[in-house]
Amino acid sequence: MPLSLSAICTTCGTQYPPSSEPPHTCVICNDERQYVHPDGQSWTTLEGLRLERTYKNEILGEEDGLYSMTTRPSFAIGQTAYMAEKVSTLKFERLYNAFHRIVRDNASQSVQKSAERYIAALEGTLFDT
Repeated sequence: MPLSLSAICTTCGTQYPPSSEPPHTCVICNDERQYVHPDGQSWTTLEGLRLERTYKNEILGEEDGLYSMTTRPSFAIGQTAYMAEKVSTLKFERLYNAFHRIVRDNASQSVQKSAERYIAALEGTLFDT
C-alpha cells in the first residue's frame, strides 16, 4: 500500500492515517462489543473503493432542509450521515439516527426507553449473564 493511501477497515469503516502498511488490527474492531467478521481483519482504501466502481453515495432529501447520505450497496456498518442546512429548521419531536433513519413518531418515548436500557446496562441488570 503506497504511503499516500489510508487504510479503511472493511468491517467498521474506520479510516486510518496514511501509512505504507495497514494497521495490524483495527482499534474499533478490537473492542469486545464489536462484530468480528468470520474471515478476519481486512482493509481497503478510498482509491480501492473508487477503482472497484461498486459503491455509490446516495443523497436523499429527507425533509425540508435535511439530507441523508448513504453508501450503496452498504459498506462496513452501513451508517447514514445526515446533513442539515440549519438546525433551527429541524423538528425536535423527531429522532434523527444513523442506523434507523428518522423516527417520526414517539421520539421522546424512544429516547426515554434508550436511556432506561443504558442505565440498566450500567447497573448490570440489563442482561442475565
